[in-house]
Amino acid sequence: MTTPNHTSDPWSAAGNHVTPWLAAHGLENGDALRVDATGEIRTDFWGSVKPVHGYSWEHAVPGYPAPGEPPYSLIGSVTAGAAFVSGRGWYEAGRWFPIVGTRDTGTPSTSPCLLYEAAGLVGGRFEVTINDDNLSDNSGAATVTVRQWW
Repeated sequence: MTTPNHTSDPWSAAGNHVTPWLAAHGLENGDALRVDATGEIRTDFWGSVKPVHGYSWEHAVPGYPAPGEPPYSLIGSVTAGAAFVSGRGWYEAGRWFPIVGTRDTGTPSTSPCLLYEAAGLVGGRFEVTINDDNLSDNSGAATVTVRQWW
């Protein structure tokens, strides 16, 4: 782990919609990211609250944005190109991948290393959401920090 070229100020990722990361230096081919997040999301109208790292011993079913990953955990996607998630493989644009909650630590785990590839494309955006099949009844937000290497 070398010192990142840029570390974002903490920003809020709402629990009820997709939130783009407004990368101060853009997102370019070959960039690497690591994501940290804390917070809780209310996941229904009855007040059920879940941590943003979800529960690593549970697996979301088909119909969730990232089936097989922890439900209610923070997940990411890129809008162009693809992302390589260390230990997981490649995820094409628009496909959701795990960014926190990949280890059962009882607290949010730092994301795996994410490598962005967009050779020959205009750089896309990195965006996050909650792995929930119904975002409309959620509230709250994750506090997210992104470290970026280029």
